[in-house]
Amino acid sequence: EGKHLNEKLTLMTHDIETKEGTIFDLRHDCDMYIKVINDLKQEHDQKDIVSISLKQEVESAYTSMERSKEEKEILKANFDSCMEEMQQRFDDQE
Repeated sequence: EGKHLNEKLTLMTHDIETKEGTIFDLRHDCDMYIKVINDLKQEHDQKDIVSISLKQEVESAYTSMERSKEEKEILKANFDSCMEEMQQRFDDQE
């Protein structure tokens, strides 16, 4: 009976040690995955910031382009008006 209990104790001890090793490995894997997830979150956040910045740059460039178009139209209208005035003065002198 004592020998049987000893064998059972040895098997249970081995089983516990195996499970403890598995738990250790799983904790290590879990820590590694948590680090990978945190790194990915940080990378995502950085890309999100870059994306927002680029969107703002595009919006700013578009606004600048629209302003340039308006300025061009105003300058053209002023130029055309000046040309008409010059032509009128030229015609009046003749």
